[in-house]
Amino acid sequence: MKIRLLNMAVLTLIISQSAIVFATPTTSNSVKDESEKILPNDNKEALLDETAKKAPNCTVDCGAEEIASIATPAPAPAPAPAPAPAPINCTSMLDTDADQDGITLRYDACPYTEEGASVDATGCSDKNIIGTVYFETDSSSLNKEALAALGKVVAKFTEGENQHLGAKGYADPRGNVEYNQNLSFRRAKNTVAYLKEQGISANSLSIAAMGEENTSSRLSENRRVDIYASQYKADDQPRNAGTMACDNQLDSDDDGDGIPLRLDACPHTPVEKKVDVTGCPVREVLGSIYFETNSSAISTEASITLDTVKTAADADSGKSLIIKGYADSRGPSEFNKRLSSQRSSAARNYLINSGIAEDRLRVDAIGAVDNNKALKENRRVDFFLE
Repeated sequence: MKIRLLNMAVLTLIISQSAIVFATPTTSNSVKDESEKILPNDNKEALLDETAKKAPNCTVDCGAEEIASIATPAPAPAPAPAPAPAPINCTSMLDTDADQDGITLRYDACPYTEEGASVDATGCSDKNIIGTVYFETDSSSLNKEALAALGKVVAKFTEGENQHLGAKGYADPRGNVEYNQNLSFRRAKNTVAYLKEQGISANSLSIAAMGEENTSSRLSENRRVDIYASQYKADDQPRNAGTMACDNQLDSDDDGDGIPLRLDACPHTPVEKKVDVTGCPVREVLGSIYFETNSSAISTEASITLDTVKTAADADSGKSLIIKGYADSRGPSEFNKRLSSQRSSAARNYLINSGIAEDRLRVDAIGAVDNNKALKENRRVDFFLE
């Protein structure tokens, strides 16, 4: 009996241990199942199902990079850069009239004139003069008195109010007319250079060279620079932006002949050529036409010469045709400047109507000259091929 009970106890113990052995894997499997729910990479199929909902085009090969790209969209492409502005042809721009006052930019000291305003031959009105500086004979240097006068101009100038300053240079009537033209330019240029040094922007300044002046009995009052102030609206700036952008270039001397582009009627003269004070080769005039007193009308004789000039220009089509207008020395210099410009323009228009391309023509107005004994020989237009 005792032996039987002992056997039963042993059997019970064995069964109990077996139960423990069998229960342990069950517990282990339960922990592993929970681990599979925690570790996403072990449950790829479920994750792909979720991915497919967000990105229907994703295939079964989608990996971590594809999944990450869904959460973080690709950045938008950068905008295309703005096209570079077209280069400005400053030489051609000299012969345009930006503010439509009848004065081309070559001679317009006040390029922001309001439409309809009454202006002189330089595009300015005397009522807008805010300062004047005077010079010694044959000099373009600013003396002590000139610097004091310019200091007052700087004090009056308020750049924030869209003001523009125009400097008009003059020389007294002694000496060579064309030399005086260049001297008047140097005086205006030095005046503007000083204003720039005082902090006035180059975009607010312009230059006009008037040549010799004989409006005062005192020679010292003719050796001067007048400074004009004008005001423009904000929307005027784009209209004249080209003028301002060309300012430094117009003061340069690309062909090295000593004549700045602003005054150089032949800006591409070869360095070996001798030039006059307008930058054109000496004694290489293609032809000349002459005018009646105070007139810019093309006469019958002048039209014959113009036809000859056109034929010569057509035969050398690779060159530009330079047109230089003059007036005799009688009358005010500003009137003569305008008249010489009108004569050049009349010749230009005739040649354009005759078939010469407009972009081959370059117009220059010298103003009054007195280098011929006969006055009628000073009332002329000369032509050069360059």
